[in-house]
Amino acid sequence: MRLMTPRILLQTSLLTVAWASTGCAAASRGPVGDLPRFSAESPLPVVGPDQVTLVRRVAPRFPPEERSRGIEASLIVAFVVDTLGRVDPRSVAFLSAVPSSFRGAVCEFLRQAQYQPIGAPSPRRTLVVSDFVFALEGGALWGKRGDYRSHLAQIADEPWTQTAARLESAPQCG
Repeated sequence: MRLMTPRILLQTSLLTVAWASTGCAAASRGPVGDLPRFSAESPLPVVGPDQVTLVRRVAPRFPPEERSRGIEASLIVAFVVDTLGRVDPRSVAFLSAVPSSFRGAVCEFLRQAQYQPIGAPSPRRTLVVSDFVFALEGGALWGKRGDYRSHLAQIADEPWTQTAARLESAPQCG
C-alpha cells in the first residue's frame, strides 16, 4: 500500500509551486539590532510583487504540522529588497495575523530568495508588499490570491511616517 501525500499549492505573486510536500521549514532567528527597521525620515519606494523578479527559485515549505491538521493560511508580507537583490531579514513585517509556523516558512523562504536588484542601472532599496498563500488541494484557499493590493493602496495613501511606524510594530522574522 502506497501512502499518498496531499498535493499542496503554495502561491505568492512572486512564485507559484504545487507539489507533494514532504519537507518542513526551520524558523531560524535573524539578526536583531537596536536600530529601527524602517526610518521615518527616509521613505522607500513601494512596489507590488509584479514589479520584482525572483532570480533564485526557492519554494516556501508548507509547515508539516499545519498540513497534517488541514490548516491553510494567506499572509500579506512587506519586506525590503536591498541594492544587491537580497531581502533585508530585519525588514520583514507580517501585515496579517497567522500561526507562527507559516511565518517561519515565509521567513526561511525570504532568507534564501534572491531578486533582480530594483531600479537598475542604479539599484535602490525598495519595499515590496506581497502575498503568500499556503493551500491544500480542495481546500478553501486552493487557487486563491491574497489581497496585497489593498495594503499597497493604504501605504500609498498614508504618510511614510505612519507606514514606518506600522511596519516597525508588525510581527517580524526572528
